[in-house]
Amino acid sequence: DRAEVKELLGYGKHVVGSGVLIWLITNLDNTFVGRVAGEEQLGFYGFAYTQANLPATQISRILGQVLFPAFTKIRDDLNALRRTFFQTMRYVSLVSIPVSIGMIAFAKPFIMTLYGEKWAPAIVPLQLLGIYGMMRAVAVNMGNVFKAGGKPQWLTYMALLRLAEMGIFLYPAVLYHGIIGVSVLSAAVSVLDFVLSAALTNQIVHGTLTDYLRALGPATLFSLLVTAVGLWAYAHMASAHGLIALLVTAALMVTLYAVLVMLFDSDVRALVLGVLQRLDRAGRGSLED
Repeated sequence: DRAEVKELLGYGKHVVGSGVLIWLITNLDNTFVGRVAGEEQLGFYGFAYTQANLPATQISRILGQVLFPAFTKIRDDLNALRRTFFQTMRYVSLVSIPVSIGMIAFAKPFIMTLYGEKWAPAIVPLQLLGIYGMMRAVAVNMGNVFKAGGKPQWLTYMALLRLAEMGIFLYPAVLYHGIIGVSVLSAAVSVLDFVLSAALTNQIVHGTLTDYLRALGPATLFSLLVTAVGLWAYAHMASAHGLIALLVTAALMVTLYAVLVMLFDSDVRALVLGVLQRLDRAGRGSLED
């Protein structure tokens, strides 16, 4: 069926093409760093990049398999699509934003305690790339909206723009500022990419600034507050063993963050209580059997 083939190729070429372009983008920086700055600097940069992108890679790997077919099913219901998009963004932000902000704030004690002085050159890149990883994680479902909304070509356009930005500025960034320059460039490109992707997404879901503030505001506010408390607590435990101080601080931050979310986010509170109730019923049922 030539008509079907033409439609599938017209849609699929952008999905495949953008994937190839993104692969080029994510490997281009490694190539330039290795060639210009050397293998040792590439090691520091690769370590920082991997750590900073853990929230994005782990979240996108799971959500990417679920969100595209889910968005496709409700693409004709604008209210449902908008509600699901921002609800997903809110839940993703509740996990990714505190991890990224905590990583940025505690990059130095994290690396110095767990990896030692020789990995110190990775501290600043890790902090800068933490911004990059956070933007990627929060924007993880925008590409699925493009595809579900019948605009896969936007994926290609955004990837081409990113490739052009990296292609123009990457070499001078590495040459004059090393891995810190590359990290600054990656962070700046990720922020611009998020803004442009949000603008394009709004062409489909018709979201407002208020929608974005509701989705991202609570996680950002709670994360900043918890991080401030964590830095204060860690400073007062600096004389203790570094690893113990780091673990105690992490436990304090996770607990405080969970309390804040449960107190002030009614949706998450209802979700958690519902899960606990179902687990309780399941446990009672198994005991009765």
